[in-house]
Amino acid sequence: MRGRGIYAWGSGGAGQLGTRDELDYAVPRPISVLGSLDDDVDATRRMEVVSGGCHSAGLTAHGQLYTWGEGKHGQLGYAVVAAPTTTSQLAPRHVEGTSLVRTVACGWWHTIAVMEEATSSDSKTSHVHGWGHGHVPAFDRVHSLLRTFPMAISSVSCGWKHSLLATTDGHVYAWGRGRHGELALGSSIHEAARPAPVEGLPPTARVFCGWQHSVFLTTAGEVWSSGSNKHGQLGTGPVAVAYTPARVDTWQGATDRDRSETAAAVVDMAVGWHHVVCVVNLVRKAVVYSWGKGDLGQLGHGEWTSEALPRPLRQLDDVIQVACGSEHTLLVTALGQVYSCGWGEHGNLGHDATVNVARPTAIAYFDDRNIRVTRCSAAGAVSLAVSIGDST
Repeated sequence: MRGRGIYAWGSGGAGQLGTRDELDYAVPRPISVLGSLDDDVDATRRMEVVSGGCHSAGLTAHGQLYTWGEGKHGQLGYAVVAAPTTTSQLAPRHVEGTSLVRTVACGWWHTIAVMEEATSSDSKTSHVHGWGHGHVPAFDRVHSLLRTFPMAISSVSCGWKHSLLATTDGHVYAWGRGRHGELALGSSIHEAARPAPVEGLPPTARVFCGWQHSVFLTTAGEVWSSGSNKHGQLGTGPVAVAYTPARVDTWQGATDRDRSETAAAVVDMAVGWHHVVCVVNLVRKAVVYSWGKGDLGQLGHGEWTSEALPRPLRQLDDVIQVACGSEHTLLVTALGQVYSCGWGEHGNLGHDATVNVARPTAIAYFDDRNIRVTRCSAAGAVSLAVSIGDST
């Protein structure tokens, strides 16, 4: 099927796009190395690709981990990059010493990978590894085993100086530095060298790190947040900072009937440096909500202003997945179309331009080729997409 594989666009100055150069691209470009590793549609659908802004990682359906981009802090997971004259790895390269990687996340200067092993027919053990600049003594530039869990890990996320994970039994752990409350460990704890349990949260399915805030999606579909609220990114109204998690419970524009079902209907979410976007299944249709910093159009409301409470984005009603870069947003529809808005200085919106856009606009590259995108991810000024091929 034509068009199947991984696509990248946006900032490539450190090789983080995986295009074998250090150029920016304002339209999507295929990354052929990862795309050739899995030959069937189902395997391609299960591929994972993420970025931290200056480096990126790809995970095949078989648990093979590849990294590329800036590596001066050791965040790529290998001692030296391919060319001795640069600290960048310009094409995806396999990370030796890793196997059966279940999930991976990239921060600004560090990477977290979860390796999983089956200990019996119905139980698993997860080994959480980190490398790069971890901002705490636990790991720095080398592979480090941070913690082993006697269960699977459902979600992991990296921010600027902190990381989060959620286990399949609903518990959340945080580590790194967090003087603004992003660790959600209380006002007296600003640093954790290894994963520490976060108290006060309901059972949690997914975790998300912003620049200096954290967002948690519970198994019941509720949204909780902690950390800096300088731009309204916590979604809880006029509070400066939250050192422990607080529930986001105001959904503007929802009817009373909608509001009664909202708590169990958040189906996807993404977090940028200072903004949040989520997909909420209301009674009649899915609605995208966004809040936080909006000065570059990243909230998608056609305006250049911030929002302290979740605000519905009415333009699209068939969005199934969202992704956030530092200050831009990607939205994937049920038909496989990709829309983008926000900061576009490096071409990261994919519109063959470098301007900011305040309303979600379809990326013509995919539409013109009938390429169906199943999933997007983003970080910094990097945008990534996974496609199972054209829709013809």
